[in-house]
Amino acid sequence: MIPPDSMLHHFGSAKSLMEFHYPYTIDKPTSTHQTEDDVEAFEGENITISCEVEGYPRASIMWYAPNDTMLENNDRVLIIETHVASNEFHPATRSELLIRDALIGQHNGTYRCEAVNEIGVQSIAVRLTGKK
Repeated sequence: MIPPDSMLHHFGSAKSLMEFHYPYTIDKPTSTHQTEDDVEAFEGENITISCEVEGYPRASIMWYAPNDTMLENNDRVLIIETHVASNEFHPATRSELLIRDALIGQHNGTYRCEAVNEIGVQSIAVRLTGKK
C-alpha cells in the first residue's frame, strides 16, 4: 500500500522545523506502552514485563537490567519480540522480558525498555520489587 504523495516526512518530533514531501512519514519511536510502572513478585515466580513501540523505520528494542547492563537471552532471562497489528508506515513491535524463577536480591531494581531507530530514542522504566 502506497500512501498519498501529500504525506509529510518529519525528522524528530511532530513540531520539527524540517519538513520534506515524501510518500511516507519517518518518526522516532513513539507510543511506548508498558504493562505496569511497578511490578511486585514473590521469590521463585516467573515475571513478565512488556513494552510496545511504534515508529518508522521499525525500532530496535533492547532491555537493560538495574545495573544498566544490556540483557540477553540466557537460562533465567528470555526476551520475545512480536510484530503487532499496524500498517507498514507505522510498524509496531511488542517486546516481553521474562525473568524465570526470580531471586529477590538478584533481580530487584529498575528495568528499562529502550527503542532506537535512525530518528531517535525512547525508553520506559519498570521497577521490580520482590516479596518473600
